[in-house]
Amino acid sequence: MTTEELFDLIVADGPALREETPRALLLRAAIRHLLRDDESSIRVLQMSREIGMSASVIYSNFGSRQGLVDAAYLEIYRSVTSASRANLAELAGRVRTREDLAARWASGSEAPEYQRRQALRRRVRMQVLGKTLTRRRLAEKVFVERRTYQTELTDYFQSLVDAGVLRSPLSARQLAAFHIGLHLVRAVDDVSGDPLTNDEWTMVKRVVFGLETD
Repeated sequence: MTTEELFDLIVADGPALREETPRALLLRAAIRHLLRDDESSIRVLQMSREIGMSASVIYSNFGSRQGLVDAAYLEIYRSVTSASRANLAELAGRVRTREDLAARWASGSEAPEYQRRQALRRRVRMQVLGKTLTRRRLAEKVFVERRTYQTELTDYFQSLVDAGVLRSPLSARQLAAFHIGLHLVRAVDDVSGDPLTNDEWTMVKRVVFGLETD
């Protein structure tokens, strides 16, 4: 997938990025630079020229150049989290039994394009989290997003536990934390010399989520 295709994926996943406001235009321009080069290529005058507005628009929306950079990283994270929420909503609409869940994961492992998009989302999520190690304000905002999503996941997994769909020794909260952490583990595995196959990762999930206990 090219940089432009990855950019289109992030914008498609992020509702706030599809707006035509000055803020959204600046965020899209900054994200394109982050994906194509790095943040050193983001300069106030250049950004303002790219969207056809004065530099004051950057300061009024983000406070500073660094504010724009951090906001772009945050929107990338929100975008991939939005995609995860969409997947969760689809799962909630289709899964009623243990067989439904097993079939849903199996179908995902057989869809190469879906898996390719997921790998790209894992990669950019990892890049953003790497930036949070040295940027306290960005970290605080990213972790607010993460906690909100983890709470949603916990509630959903608890509903599956209550319905008897999941029979894991782990709590719903632990399963939610594992599910989120799995994105990071897989991002590392994706670039290893001998990554696990999608079928192997599906088996990991089946065991952890208690689908292999029948």
